[in-house]
Amino acid sequence: MYRERRCGAVAAGRASAFAGNASDKDFEFFPLDNGVGRGSWTPEQQAACVKELGFDGIGYNYTVPADLGVWLNELRPRGLKLYSLYFGVSLETDDPYPAALREAIPMLKGSGTFLWGHRPQAQKDGGLDAVAAKRIE
Repeated sequence: MYRERRCGAVAAGRASAFAGNASDKDFEFFPLDNGVGRGSWTPEQQAACVKELGFDGIGYNYTVPADLGVWLNELRPRGLKLYSLYFGVSLETDDPYPAALREAIPMLKGSGTFLWGHRPQAQKDGGLDAVAAKRIE
């Protein structure tokens, strides 16, 4: 019953997004995994719900390449796309990206998935704006 209520709430939100003149075929639309059971649903349950609601795919909070492989194996047969991998970027270390991200990137070749990095709260004060600017040059 929880799944049906959760899917229903997401569906209502999706329907309201298209209340204007545009049709849902004009946009690609996807939820983040935390909107469809992150931590409590299996990738199979998440993919089934996303498909049932008519989304085009999903965005995931990145963990490890093994998880990425499972997600892709559930999404692709359903015709769903992995739109994004969301992950933290540390400005306080020489290598700012999660170590396993380099292993995951080849798995995404040709998929159109975008890498969505965010900067978690800094552990030290000041000086990180200059570091960020230098890293994205």
